Amino acid sequence: LVQSHYLDTTYHDTYFYIMNDNHLSIQDLVELSGVSRRTVRYYVQRGLIPPPEGAGRGHYYTRDHLEQLQRVRAMQQAGHSLNEIAALIGT
Repeated sequence: LVQSHYLDTTYHDTYFYIMNDNHLSIQDLVELSGVSRRTVRYYVQRGLIPPPEGAGRGHYYTRDHLEQLQRVRAMQQAGHSLNEIAALIGT
């Protein structure tokens, strides 16, 4: 029960942060989307989500990145391959 409460609190705190700042670290994106850092980077490389904003150590993701990542995941869960998804979103 304590662990579950911790996870709910962490998610809530991260969600609150997004709604107020719109600058997400890759860790924020990972926690909210449920995918790994490696998957985020791979999706960027494939053009399925745009690269982070900013440059170098100051780069960040936004709600738009999270929403696009969620769309890609939903299409995957609906049975589409990454190649099909790339064609559907125009990359």
